Amino acid sequence: MVIHTYGEPGAPVVLLLHPMLVSGERIAAHLGSKLPEGFFLIAPDQGGHGADRGEFVSPGQEAEKLHRWLTGQGIEEIRLMCAASLGGVTAMELMKRGGLHFRAVHLDGVPLA
Repeated sequence: MVIHTYGEPGAPVVLLLHPMLVSGERIAAHLGSKLPEGFFLIAPDQGGHGADRGEFVSPGQEAEKLHRWLTGQGIEEIRLMCAASLGGVTAMELMKRGGLHFRAVHLDGVPLA
C-alpha cells in the first residue's frame, strides 16, 4: 500500500478509497478537487494499483495496512470516508477495527448489496 496525502496533517481527515483499476492519486485528483481547503486528504493505492507494485491479496489485508498507518500517524477520527467498489469492501473491513471514529461514511458499489 502506498499512501498519498494532501493538505496539512492535523486538519480534519478525508479518506478516499478507490475502486478497482483506479489509483489513490486519481481518485484524489477527481474527488479531492471538490473539497474546500482545510482538510487532510488521504488516498492510498491498494495492492496492485497506482504506485503499489505489490499484489492485492484481500480487502482485509489492505484494511489492516491502512489501519496500522492511520493509528501510527496518531489519527483517531475520520471526518469523511468515501469509498467505491473494491474500496467499499476495504472500508467495511477498516470499520471493523478499533481505534478509529468515522463521522461520515459514503460507500458505493455492488459489493455492498
